[in-house]
Amino acid sequence: MVSIKLLHSMNSKSTPATSNFRWIICALLFFSTTVNYMDRQVISYLKEFFCTPAAAGGSRPVRLERDGVLVVEASAPIVGQELLLRADGLLAAYAAMADGIRAESLRVVVGRGIIK
Repeated sequence: MVSIKLLHSMNSKSTPATSNFRWIICALLFFSTTVNYMDRQVISYLKEFFCTPAAAGGSRPVRLERDGVLVVEASAPIVGQELLLRADGLLAAYAAMADGIRAESLRVVVGRGIIK
């Protein structure tokens, strides 16, 4: 009987205690994949908001003065600043229209105040 126990103890390999490290890695991979997917969905949803210029729909031409200055009314100061930044392109676009407005420079009016 002693010899059977001795053989059994010699044949059995001692196994180390199992750890949960592999499940922690699997959980981290799962959560990182989920966050990545959600992030892409939110970015695609907000793309139109961030890629649309602030001046879209927030301005209108008021008049063309005799000295070649096109006066444009803006709905907010930030829209006026963007119009001034894109003044060359805006003047070229007005000139390219069917009844083109040819102007030398741009003046932006926000409410009652003049930006430039």
